Amino acid sequence: MRPGRARLIAALLTLCAFPMPARAQQPAAVPAVLVHAAEQRSLARHSEFVGRADAPEKVDVRARVRGYLGARLFQDGDPVKNGQTVFTIEKDTFEAASSRKKRSSLRQNRASIPPTCSCGGGSN
Repeated sequence: MRPGRARLIAALLTLCAFPMPARAQQPAAVPAVLVHAAEQRSLARHSEFVGRADAPEKVDVRARVRGYLGARLFQDGDPVKNGQTVFTIEKDTFEAASSRKKRSSLRQNRASIPPTCSCGGGSN
């Protein structure tokens, strides 16, 4: 064994043989405690649970026309019946889309009507 290690081991053994003087411990501070007189009364049973609920039925809502949504006519969780209005659409945008659709339909109908023959000659 090297002489440096032997001295280190001897120093450690010497320190372990003589215990350190104990420090004087101060008594712990007494914590402040609130006291309330007990009383007997009836309580309603109450339970709280953590969980997650999913709707039994889900519905996709799709617009039939383009436009900006106006008022929402339902609250989250409210039952909604078939055909019930759930949103309104801004009137100006809806009317513009409706008139474009009518004009387009009118053009298509006119294009599908064969032209009448205006032949010269006799009358009926």
